[in-house]
Amino acid sequence: EQPRLWNEHGVAMHQAGSVPAAAESYRRALRLDPRHALAYNNLGVALDDLGDHSAAREAFVRASEIDPSLIVARLNLARWLAGQRDPLAALTLLRELVAFHPRDAESWQIMGTVLQALDRTEDARDAFLRAIECRPSHAQARFALAVVLEKLGDHDAAARETQQALK
Repeated sequence: EQPRLWNEHGVAMHQAGSVPAAAESYRRALRLDPRHALAYNNLGVALDDLGDHSAAREAFVRASEIDPSLIVARLNLARWLAGQRDPLAALTLLRELVAFHPRDAESWQIMGTVLQALDRTEDARDAFLRAIECRPSHAQARFALAVVLEKLGDHDAAARETQQALK
């Protein structure tokens, strides 16, 4: 009866496609350790997948409150906010994340996606460039940068980024 093991069981169930069983495993981990931030984060992902969006948000917020250094929980909350059509709130959260974790490629990549949705193309380009600077092999950021560069009319650079993403 270790919360870590129940959390890992939940991850395995989630990866196998059994999201309700995964959510139950995360809940079991949380009954054993109500301060298990990663289990709250994972429960939030499962709840969001199950369509319980408000409970997912609560789980992401709770994970972030328990462990403010758990970047993945704040990233998931930012993704959730963007998915719920609140890109400005997502952007605020992402700005906080990159201020404290300036080398986190995933934060920059998600920020670029949010900026792109806000039609802030140049800012999106800069965020994708930062993601790539932090992790040169970040294919998703490179593909997104290619799209932005194409939109900005830099077709040669867009083609180069697409090639880099495919490597």
